[in-house]
Amino acid sequence: MLLFEELYKLQKSKTSGVGSYTDLYKTYETAFVDKYFEKNNTVLDVYSENPYGQDPYEFKFGEYDGKGGHARDNRLKGKEGWMYNREHMIPQSWFNDDQRIRCDAHFVWPTDKMVNQWRSNNPHYEITNGKTSQNGTKWNSSYCEPIDYFKGDIARAYFYFQLTYNNKGLSNNGSYVFKNVFPFFQENFLKTYQKWANNDSVDIIEIDRNNAIAKAQGGIRNPFIDYPNLPSLIWGNGTETFQNLGVAKTIK
Repeated sequence: MLLFEELYKLQKSKTSGVGSYTDLYKTYETAFVDKYFEKNNTVLDVYSENPYGQDPYEFKFGEYDGKGGHARDNRLKGKEGWMYNREHMIPQSWFNDDQRIRCDAHFVWPTDKMVNQWRSNNPHYEITNGKTSQNGTKWNSSYCEPIDYFKGDIARAYFYFQLTYNNKGLSNNGSYVFKNVFPFFQENFLKTYQKWANNDSVDIIEIDRNNAIAKAQGGIRNPFIDYPNLPSLIWGNGTETFQNLGVAKTIK
């Protein structure tokens, strides 16, 4: 509890560096670049990337929804691969569209517009039955489950949100995931996100993303990427203590 409170104070002091909503598309050009799979500088989208083979489709950075953007192929309107937009991994309705929060690229990511729309404002969680996107992301009327490769990334985005904007995400469906007393997560979601984070450990993609977003947003970082053991330090039962080792630069 004490570690969470101290880190929350630190995170809160740095949120002033978060830019405007239009700044997000510019931030994506350095923070969400495919330098790892196809290595072709397209948008790295967790809902369309196939880490083990050919992507079903790819977005160039100008192919987004909004002023200045354009569709990838107008014949795809209403289908996957049409364009991407800004997805709040923690939906805006959960924090009442707070303008101070809605622009933070640590949890507002570029994703396929239609998968984003189909996911709606539901939490990320495990499901057995549902529809499936072209890269294997699943959703139904209650939840959205990403592919295994990105589950840790998304879990750490949830951890980041609650640590940085503590108790701001309790409206609407947010109360299914968060609560206003420690551990600040409903038990089933905390256990699931801890499992996701353990099974999908921090990789160079997340480290590069963290560094790029911090540079764009006045230095604010996702400490769960810099310190992958933070979930166990905050919510575990061990005797390990926090050691300040600076920020993560690469994977050894």
